[in-house]
Amino acid sequence: FYQEASNRKTCDRMLEGMISKSTALVLAALGEFKAAYESEKVAYGIYRLILGEEHDLTRNSANTLKQFMKLAVDKGTQLVAEDKKRREKQAADAIASQLEADEALEEEKKKKKKKPKKKKKN
Repeated sequence: FYQEASNRKTCDRMLEGMISKSTALVLAALGEFKAAYESEKVAYGIYRLILGEEHDLTRNSANTLKQFMKLAVDKGTQLVAEDKKRREKQAADAIASQLEADEALEEEKKKKKKKPKKKKKN
């Protein structure tokens, strides 16, 4: 709904600011903090332009902008850490599989050497 509303042209800049603010809140609730930051940045710019730096809406938007930035950075850091763990696990699994394959091959060789040869009857 908010994306559709933001795509429509309007002469009311405050309405655009409120739509951007609402969009940012929805995106943040979905965990999309980078997109929420971008939408909140639009709202902040409109509020600052129309209402000025000292207005409560502008201050609130500035604080929300800082929070979204922090959450976006934290989420990015978490994703990088999870990706690193996943790659380490894949590498460990690959090494374990190779070791198992090498051990199985070694045992197969030992079994072949230990089997006594059958004597031929004349």
